[in-house]
Parts: sequence; structure tokens; C-alpha cells
Amino acid sequence: MNTLEEILEDIEWRKTQLLIAKTLPFLHTYSFDHKVYLIKYSIPTIYAIWEGFVQNSFQIYIRELNKLNLTKNDFCINILTHTIDAAFPQLKEYPNEFIGKMNFVDKLDKYWVDNFTISSIVNTESNIEIEVLNRLCLRFNLNPFPKNPFKLQLQDLLRFRNRISHGDINLIINQENIEDFTTRIEGFISLIEILMELLYEEMLNAFNVSKSYLKSTTANS
Repeated sequence: MNTLEEILEDIEWRKTQLLIAKTLPFLHTYSFDHKVYLIKYSIPTIYAIWEGFVQNSFQIYIRELNKLNLTKNDFCINILTHTIDAAFPQLKEYPNEFIGKMNFVDKLDKYWVDNFTISSIVNTESNIEIEVLNRLCLRFNLNPFPKNPFKLQLQDLLRFRNRISHGDINLIINQENIEDFTTRIEGFISLIEILMELLYEEMLNAFNVSKSYLKSTTANS
């Protein structure tokens, strides 16, 4: 399998899942209530497909970087910082007890001696807006996504996903607005398909062309 081809295969699978979410309410002669149910709960499904893709694609990218068998001195500061940040939660809350401090220093000392492996921890914060996505990109020195038009579109998806997931009884689909909901879902699916392709293209370029994972490159900000 070619480098990062696994991401491309994942995209194709997720597009199939998105197509199911889009078409399932209209494939059979459902009652109106059953059709409304399928339409409504397709929105959390669409978001889950998106979050799963982001998590999986970064995991694949990390695995491919680790296969290069580079040393910590070869990687850019972004990736070094990502790995240290993931390996040492003490950096967020330094131990008060001296024994805890000794354990931290001992672990840190061994870290610089052992072979370097990029941490596979990818925190999607269960809320992948454009800012969260760009924070992940920054950790791996990938180019950020433009806020326009993706910020408002992702916020719209998350707003509906959160309302449905949290059981908002005021979100009602009826005969008057069902077409609007259907159009909105089609827009969400198109958005996710575009973002998946763009993230794949950015990772592919970073890995094979710009090699932005290397220390010689300038960290994105």
C-alpha cells in the first residue's frame, strides 16, 4: 500500500456511509414519523463520521512518520512539542510532592535517551470545529484550514448535532420544514466530503513534498 493510501481508502468508506445517511430515509415507504426519525438522527451520524475520520487520519499519518525511523533531532519543534505534551501531563499540573517531582524528572531523563516515537494521542476534544482542527494541524506542522467558509459551516453542523444528541425536544421536523432539513443535511455531507479530501491532500503534500515534519522546516502558526 502506498504511503497514506489508507487515508484515501478510509475516505471512500466514509463517503459510502454518508450516502447511506443521505438516502436511507427515502429508499423505502416509511411512515412520516419514521422518515423524520431517520432524517433527524442522520446529523449526529454525519458528525461521528467526520470526527472518526479526523482521528483516524492523524493516527495513520503518525504511524507513517514513525516508520521513517527518524530521531527526535530530525523532527520539527511542533511534533516534538506534541509528543512531550502527550507524554508528560505533569507539564500541565506540576506535582506538589517531591517524590512526584522525582518521578517526573526520571521519566523526562529517560525520554531523551530512548528511541523517539511520535505520540499517537490525538485529542479531537469531541468538538471538531475549525479551531480544533487547526490546533491539530499545528501540532504536526500542517497548513491550517481557512476559517471562511468552513468555520460557520462546521459550527452549524455542531449546533444541530449537539441539540439532537442532548435531547432538545424543541428541534422539530414537520411537513413544513422537512425539505429544509433535507437540504441542510445534503450541505453537511458535502462539507464533510470536502474537508476529508482537503485534509488528505495536505497530509500527502506534507509527507511527500514539503516534508514539513522535518526540523529544517518553519513551524506554522
